[in-house]
Amino acid sequence: MKEYSEELSGNKQSRVIDAFEQAYIVCRNIEEFCHLHGFKENIPQTKDVWKQALEICRYVNQMMEERVDVKAMSEDEDEDMRFLGKLVLRYKSLLERKNVMDFSSIQTETLEMLDRDERILQAVRDKIRYIMVDEYQDTNYIQEQLVFKLAGKTRNICVVGDDDQGMYRFRGATIRNILEFAGNFEKDECKVFYLDENYRSEPGIIRFYSSWMSDDNSEFDWGKYRFSKQLQACKPGKSDAPAVFACGGDSLDAEKEELLALIKNLKANGNITDLNQIAFLFRSVKGSEAKGIAEHLEANGFPVYSPRSDMFFERTEVKQVLGCIMFCFNVQEVHHMKLATALSERADLQTRVHELSQRLNSNAKVQEGEKPSEEPLELISELERCMSRLEELIIKINITNSSTKLDGLTITEYIAKRDVLKQKIKIYRDFLTIASNKIDRYSNKEIKILSTVDVAEMQKQLDGYSKELRLLDDKLQEANWTTELL
Repeated sequence: MKEYSEELSGNKQSRVIDAFEQAYIVCRNIEEFCHLHGFKENIPQTKDVWKQALEICRYVNQMMEERVDVKAMSEDEDEDMRFLGKLVLRYKSLLERKNVMDFSSIQTETLEMLDRDERILQAVRDKIRYIMVDEYQDTNYIQEQLVFKLAGKTRNICVVGDDDQGMYRFRGATIRNILEFAGNFEKDECKVFYLDENYRSEPGIIRFYSSWMSDDNSEFDWGKYRFSKQLQACKPGKSDAPAVFACGGDSLDAEKEELLALIKNLKANGNITDLNQIAFLFRSVKGSEAKGIAEHLEANGFPVYSPRSDMFFERTEVKQVLGCIMFCFNVQEVHHMKLATALSERADLQTRVHELSQRLNSNAKVQEGEKPSEEPLELISELERCMSRLEELIIKINITNSSTKLDGLTITEYIAKRDVLKQKIKIYRDFLTIASNKIDRYSNKEIKILSTVDVAEMQKQLDGYSKELRLLDDKLQEANWTTELL
């Protein structure tokens, strides 16, 4: 994607965000979603806006990775379908304004670029001879589409996975990819190898697993939902000694004492030399059971490390450190702003001004006896405030760009070089597209239509310009995040 960034929608280099920042951006702009018809019916109504943001991200990720036609959904007769379609469209608009891309967008944009441009697709395929994918049971629909798209006619694909270990369904993964993989090939074209020798687990665990998953002991007919398999324990020095045993009690207090006694025995007998060798697995580390056990162990001199539980943030030392960090950031925020932050705010304000202008025009006149849907004077007041801040930001950004030098040139000069280079690349690419188009002749009597330039040589020149543009974009992006607004 980075190599062909100029080919992406919008023709601009976007910053990649992780799952946390994705939810954070939605959370900070939740008002853009809560006015959609159907929001109250489909998104949990709670004062915890963060939970709402996570739910929105869940819907969006699944639909984007399944390549759902959200435009058609937004026009569907069903109200819930319309809401989901508009939700994704609103989300994509938000990311575009922020000039960022999430993980789902990276996948969809890449696949769309390969679908759209045969030249890029062929250039990428020429660099790939074989494709190997591990943990294939945890891939989703769009990832499988990318794998087969890149493989092309060679179809040199090797995938490894276990349909019994599909753990990422909540993130859109589907075990159908591995179960139906061989069906994507002609008969006998795909070879299947069963890796049924287990070198990790004890024999007792393997026997229990095989029995548990067996069709004979299950009321559920696995059918096409699972590969039939019979594992063999091949761990060196294997023993039939119990590898799993129960440790509990009639009450939670009794269970705590049993666990405490077990840990003391393990340490006293030399079975463990470090407490970090012990791990507890819970459905949720924030539940009362997990917290109760952690508190009991710590009260008896066994420290617990659980960064994902609320206990971590309840510690006095952690609260003090967080307080210091928040104080430092608040002080810094009053006096300083990064250029990148200012550019993002400027884009938001420009969008806001455009929206306010449209709303103001919509309320310019009403029929006699009616009231406008929004008070024009309030809209004008908000418009004036936004434009005042926009003017302030533009002045500061321009001063910063013209005053800050990178390798002897100001940011303003780099922006000029980048913009001209973008225009040059577009002109040359359009020209090459026309020059390289082959016009077939239906008889020898027809006049030949030939290219007026050496297409291959000019393509090399264009690739050089594209590389130069990527380097310029990288330099400007770095400068935006390291330069203080003057």
